[in-house]
Amino acid sequence: METDPELQRLIRQWTPPEPSAQLDSRMIRRYRTSDSVTRAGGWRAIWRRFLRARLSVPMPAVAVLLLIAGCLVLLSLRKADGPRQRMDGFEPVALPQINVTRAEVAQ
Repeated sequence: METDPELQRLIRQWTPPEPSAQLDSRMIRRYRTSDSVTRAGGWRAIWRRFLRARLSVPMPAVAVLLLIAGCLVLLSLRKADGPRQRMDGFEPVALPQINVTRAEVAQ
């Protein structure tokens, strides 16, 4: 890319304009009013901030959360007494008797 010598000369000669006399007072006033809004507004300002807040969540995390929520819904919809129906009529033994026998191991 070629540089234009005349343009470079103009850039070196250029000086930025001076800020207006009211700039400082305007900036200070705007800063103070924006800071005092949260104090003066009280709970309203806090609720506004809360309701307008944004939360960025990556799509894979959303997908995983939806998958987990779907699994939990499916688990909650299952019949709660499913395994009990298969064990109808089963009564545990009050006192089990265990017989131990000794046997020779053939090698």
